[in-house]
Amino acid sequence: MRSLSCCLATALAAESWAQSCVPQWNEAFATPALDGAVWTMCTHDAGNGPELYAGGSFTPASGAERVARWDGLAWRPLGAGLNGSVFALASAQIGAAPRARLYAGGAFNGSGGGANLVRVACWDGAQWTPLGTGLNGAVRALVAFDFGGGNELVAAGEFTQAGGAPAARIARWNGAGWQALGAGFDAPTVALAVYDDGNGARLYAGGYFAKSGTAQVGKVARWSGTAWQDVGAPFTQPVLALARWDTLGGARLVAAGMFSTFASPYIAQWSGASWDALGAGFDGPVHALAARGPAGAQILNAGGAFAQVGALSTPRVARHTGFAWQAEADADAYFPLAGGSVYALAPDPPKTGAELAAGGTFTATDLSRWFALSTSGLWGEPGGGLDGAALCFAEWNDPFGPALYVGGEFKKAGSATVERIARWNGAQWSPLAGGVDGAVRALAVHDDGAGAALYVAGSFQAALGSHGIPGAGLLCWNGNAWSAPGSLDGEARALAVHDDGSGAALYVAGDFQNVAGVAAARIARLQNGVWSAVGTGFDGGVNALQSTPLGLYAGGAFQFGGATALPFLARHVQGAWQPAGPALDGAVHELAWLAAPEFFGGEPRLYVAGAFNSDGAQALGGLAAFDGSQYTPLGTPPAPVRALAMYDDGSGTQLYAGGAFAPSASAPGWLARYDGAHWFAVPGAAQPGVASVDGAVHALHVGADPVLAGLHLGGAFHFAGVIASKGIAQWSGCAQGTLVINTPEVSLAQGGTQTLKLAPGPNYAGALYLVAGSLTGATPGIVLDGVAYPLVPDAWTALVLGAPNQGWYQANLGFVSSLGHAQAALAIPADLSASFAGFKLWHAALVFDLFIGQVVWTSNAVELVLVP
Repeated sequence: MRSLSCCLATALAAESWAQSCVPQWNEAFATPALDGAVWTMCTHDAGNGPELYAGGSFTPASGAERVARWDGLAWRPLGAGLNGSVFALASAQIGAAPRARLYAGGAFNGSGGGANLVRVACWDGAQWTPLGTGLNGAVRALVAFDFGGGNELVAAGEFTQAGGAPAARIARWNGAGWQALGAGFDAPTVALAVYDDGNGARLYAGGYFAKSGTAQVGKVARWSGTAWQDVGAPFTQPVLALARWDTLGGARLVAAGMFSTFASPYIAQWSGASWDALGAGFDGPVHALAARGPAGAQILNAGGAFAQVGALSTPRVARHTGFAWQAEADADAYFPLAGGSVYALAPDPPKTGAELAAGGTFTATDLSRWFALSTSGLWGEPGGGLDGAALCFAEWNDPFGPALYVGGEFKKAGSATVERIARWNGAQWSPLAGGVDGAVRALAVHDDGAGAALYVAGSFQAALGSHGIPGAGLLCWNGNAWSAPGSLDGEARALAVHDDGSGAALYVAGDFQNVAGVAAARIARLQNGVWSAVGTGFDGGVNALQSTPLGLYAGGAFQFGGATALPFLARHVQGAWQPAGPALDGAVHELAWLAAPEFFGGEPRLYVAGAFNSDGAQALGGLAAFDGSQYTPLGTPPAPVRALAMYDDGSGTQLYAGGAFAPSASAPGWLARYDGAHWFAVPGAAQPGVASVDGAVHALHVGADPVLAGLHLGGAFHFAGVIASKGIAQWSGCAQGTLVINTPEVSLAQGGTQTLKLAPGPNYAGALYLVAGSLTGATPGIVLDGVAYPLVPDAWTALVLGAPNQGWYQANLGFVSSLGHAQAALAIPADLSASFAGFKLWHAALVFDLFIGQVVWTSNAVELVLVP
């Protein structure tokens, strides 16, 4: 490892402070979408901490070829991968290797167009290397075993030669060469395990065989040190899996497979002296076993092609507690009863938050094909996606920090069960107690006198779980518990916080007639705990609300407010509803008050979207900008639009529109952006050229806090670009990971401590970060707080780093948090000379990988001005 000073010197001399970035779909909500069977999994540390590795028949369409590692966000390739199926993986320190390596076995013979890797290979963290000349047949199992001189790798499978010499379906590798293990076996060997049967650790093998040389050994055999021994296995059909299980009564060896005539069909346990039944057995083959938990109290998991264990329904996966078999909670709902099988299990998979991972040929729900995770017995999709559509967003710096709240029609977020509403902190999902029992359609943050809280509106009847309370259509979450501000007799679709001159109030609208016993035709106001009607209300449903300096706007399917004609859009001002400009000819679905320098000279407008075509005087095509009196068409927009936002991804601020508009040969689909003259698809198309997501977009939100930076999309899609990102996605521009400072200037007289915050993301958790600064001015140097800092030319404004001690200084050094956040405190002394007035302090952040001695992330730069 290079020294830190050397690392800093090299990096600071070479790196630009300006973040080099291309707008792209972020993997924060990625769901791994492997496109082929997963046959094997294991945990291995290649220098990034323990991670889950998977091998199978998947291809580069998954982003990795036949072997991949899960880094907490997505599957990552291991070099060029392998050119044939991977059936076995093992993490082991073999021979003179300085640390554990990953070993893969299968039906491959190379990697990409390069290395000659015949059925077995070693990954050293950077490249694949061969194990001698390899084997002449497929490898089905790998395990490390100490034969007395240190760990060796044992390979089993279908081969008859190892390193060019005879080796009947099993062989050992000592780091330098291959050696046969006795007479081997007469048929494929597919399972290996190490188990202490009372006489020290022994190597066990299982498979299709009946003999080792001329000796009968059944389907399970034990290595004596010189030969394979029969252990009396009473099976006439193949053993497919072996595992050591340390539970009540001590450790035992469990065998599973295709044997259906044993007392417990398809599974049995070996005490070292006898084979015994393990419960009532299964109704189909068992292909995988995994033990997890503390010694003496481990849980045994089984995976396969079964539907039941005994009379208990538990498709494809089951668990034994040491007392009895149990169903895997929602296995009935998650795994199909017909087709597919679980072939691999991994206990406590790293960077998933789950207890168990399953791989195989099954197709569960949508993208959980080939791979799934179990948390508290509940199965779900890995990654940060949703199992249903997100319909609304709200950002709130709640008692626990900045967070994005998401509501919709989903029940799971990542592997967490959340029931239609969830909290995202930039790295992890968490539930709001037990969630709610129906769709969430609108969110808003409001302080009604008891402190800021999140108001949740929709078509539900109550909050669920131990915090469950009735609250039809509207509930309030204070960061810890639910409360009901008042029940509605219909659906709530929109929320807004607006001050009409009497103080901030919460407005709720939808399709109801009463709130908490107060008559209110489709719109009501909550202020200081008191509900009231808002004028005469409306004769049809309200779909959208928007607070503006011009008043409160409501859009929907209504035509009148009392006797006043209010076709589809109305403004509430001076206590009454008024028509809003020329009459539209169709319903309004979305309202957004937006401003950007690129549009209307920076003046804000009310952007109106819906099912209308014109305002009676001009064609609008379902989307227009309203200035309080007139509409301005926005080119030829896609329709229908359901969500709007202004966002700058580094190419200038543009208007983004999401909706239910399908792609066509000439128009973008589901998501589009407008530059003031033309509509374009967002780059990164899931459907070539015309769509960047593959389904309707219902909500858009631009993150305000650096932790939540980017444009968030919610909807009924499964992919964003080429990234599997179900229900929610994030389009990240060059502002992602921005370094921010709490103030743009500081007084020379008062000084003070300034806070700089950065969010490189959870991929960099634990990495070393540096916040560095530079000063610009007219003199050759400056002394600040007794420390001399040389100055560099005004070219510093181009944000190019100079060499150490030639224009930069260290403001803070530390490690990125587990959530991917970091911050620096910059102390500016008081009573500085007035001659420093106008000096600018530029700061930027760097994140280092000390293992390779390189900068792996850089931020933008921020300016702090010294003022009199």
